[in-house]
Amino acid sequence: MPKIVVRFSKKTGSVTLNDAIKLAEKCEHYTEGDYYFVHFTEPDNNLQKLLDLIKSLKATQVSLDDAEVDVRTLYNTVFCPDKLLCEGICTHPKIGWMGLSDFLERVQIEKGVGYVDEFGIQSLTQFLEKTGDKKFKLNKDKLLEYVKTEWFFELEHCSVINAKKTLDLVNKLPDTIEVRNRLDEQESDLNVPVEINPQIYKEIAEIFADAFEKRLRKVLKEFQKDKK
Repeated sequence: MPKIVVRFSKKTGSVTLNDAIKLAEKCEHYTEGDYYFVHFTEPDNNLQKLLDLIKSLKATQVSLDDAEVDVRTLYNTVFCPDKLLCEGICTHPKIGWMGLSDFLERVQIEKGVGYVDEFGIQSLTQFLEKTGDKKFKLNKDKLLEYVKTEWFFELEHCSVINAKKTLDLVNKLPDTIEVRNRLDEQESDLNVPVEINPQIYKEIAEIFADAFEKRLRKVLKEFQKDKK
């Protein structure tokens, strides 16, 4: 891991500033003007605690070997809570507003065609070529290059990422994408025949017959009382 330097301002109204300064004083650091510069040789607990305190502040910057990186990207990569469960498949980058793995779960693949709703298709707009009414061809090469760019930091610095498994998420997408609105999906679900065990029909019929018989006896008793 390259040398990590965290910069944050001494002049901020954040309630976490005092705690951040106390923590910085315990680490290798120096001050310059209104800023603290805190050095780390590895992503340890103090780095995580410090970023927890200041990562949302505008003046906070993080650099790796003098190259500035996005604070949240570094934090989410180095201190990713899913590392023990992800099996090397990174889910951080997004296509539009949706994570790639989430998008895969949203796509319904039938006979090599991927069906998505009108909202899901918006995430893929820049990677699609229209071939017909609500039908599109997916440019996987373009999407793969985009994902590599989005995942660059994770691919370089995550200790558990499996690049092949991660990038194979793109290859799992079908070449053809069609839009299926939600009402169509609901109607499709309603039209799917459901097989029911005949024994269930028999049991239901017996329950209704028993209930009807009890109700009929009660009505007849009431009727006879009225006659008297």
